[in-house]
Amino acid sequence: MKLFSHLNFARMIVGLSLVGSCVLGYTGWQWRQKRMEAEAALERDVPLRAQQLQVTSRRLTRELRELNRFDFENGVMQPESFIRSIAAQPQIALGQIDISRRETPAGKGVQDVEYTVQSQIKRAEPRTKIANFMYRIEEQSRGLMRVTGILLKPAQKKLEPEDVPVDNWTYDIKITMRRKEEA
Repeated sequence: MKLFSHLNFARMIVGLSLVGSCVLGYTGWQWRQKRMEAEAALERDVPLRAQQLQVTSRRLTRELRELNRFDFENGVMQPESFIRSIAAQPQIALGQIDISRRETPAGKGVQDVEYTVQSQIKRAEPRTKIANFMYRIEEQSRGLMRVTGILLKPAQKKLEPEDVPVDNWTYDIKITMRRKEEA
């Protein structure tokens, strides 16, 4: 009890500070040990992980190139299959589509193949999906196919001229592919 008889406020603060600094010192030392272990693991694992990442990214790039390569002239992928694959992409999801084909001569030795795309069940779609479909056709065919016409009709029946239709439309899209005429 003699220890606490001369205890005043200043001595209490000094004692608590001493205990607190010991606790903070021990906690800081533990965190420093963890940080040093993490740095050692980082120096050991990063080169291996970077190499694995490079190998994986190169393989992915090669596979994407093979996937996106469409050689319509040599029959690697049929244009109808290409159009259906674009319509089935998750961002577009137009559902089942009908594709009709018409060939017309466009000049000496050149032939235009025109594909008309429309919904098989006359399902209405928002304009964003239709526009995304047309964009993807031109982008992923790398200029071999062009959207040359579109007919949008509002899905809503009996519209007055002053009514604003709901953003659901039926569509007829004309896609043209120019190629050399077969002999």
